[in-house]
Amino acid sequence: MSPYLHCKPAGRLLELNFLDVITGLTSIDIRVSARTGTLKIVVPDSWGVDISELDRSRIAVITFKANAAPIDKHPVVRVRGNIGSGVLQALGPNRRERRLTP
Repeated sequence: MSPYLHCKPAGRLLELNFLDVITGLTSIDIRVSARTGTLKIVVPDSWGVDISELDRSRIAVITFKANAAPIDKHPVVRVRGNIGSGVLQALGPNRRERRLTP
């Protein structure tokens, strides 16, 4: 079985920040179960985020500001599961985080 995280934000903000992660993995699976709550995923510019297998209701809010596919041989974060009235944010680094990155 490949490495995965199971996230249940349940009315809260759950942030997964991969900016300082160094890994040899090609993919990271995230299984989300969110009737309510926010799952925020922050990845480096070279990583990808795939939400093609995510089930979501019509009232779920998706903010996608990341690459859909990774650049070169960097990892892809695959988000699966379901979101009800919750929020999913897939983001790259913000200005401050870009300045802090060597």
